[in-house]
Amino acid sequence: MAWRDTLYSRVVTWLKIMLPLMALGLLATLFLFSNRIDPTTVEPATDLDLRQRASDQQITAPVFAGSSDSGDLISLNADAARPDPDNPGRIVVDAPRARIEMRGGVRIETRADSGVFTLSESRVVLSGSAYLNSSAGYEVWTDSLDMALRAIRIESKTLVRAKGPPGRLTAGEMLVTGRPDGTGTQLLFTQGVKLIYDPST
Repeated sequence: MAWRDTLYSRVVTWLKIMLPLMALGLLATLFLFSNRIDPTTVEPATDLDLRQRASDQQITAPVFAGSSDSGDLISLNADAARPDPDNPGRIVVDAPRARIEMRGGVRIETRADSGVFTLSESRVVLSGSAYLNSSAGYEVWTDSLDMALRAIRIESKTLVRAKGPPGRLTAGEMLVTGRPDGTGTQLLFTQGVKLIYDPST
């Protein structure tokens, strides 16, 4: 719960700052331009307009930090973050980058073109040129990574290309979890695994 509680408090703090400022800005705009607008000529906002306005309410260079239930340290940053206009419980992030310091000393870093963070589930889905690097010696390239942060679990159900101590491999799916005793991580490749053995990698 530590990750969820820490992130929730940070989001609430940002909203306490942003929403009053936005309200003041809108109020000032109404006073400045109210005498220039003929209400009979104003067209009602469409659903597309509302979604566009919601997407414009973004935070630049956000940083989220917390820990998993087992004490792994997690940080997530991005170029920008904004509420999902179709689901207020989700945050859309641009160019997300995550770093996980496992209790056993293993470090995992990920990045992608975009992502969606679901606060209630403590879950981030990265998509578009997703990349994972582990200090255990593995690099992974795939289209999507589904990251559960309350109990570390990183999963890809799209084609995976990877290289590591055994060599280079491809697989249909990948799963990364923490070991139950907290000593490290487990990487599991499944669904049509093809390995080119090359210990020099």
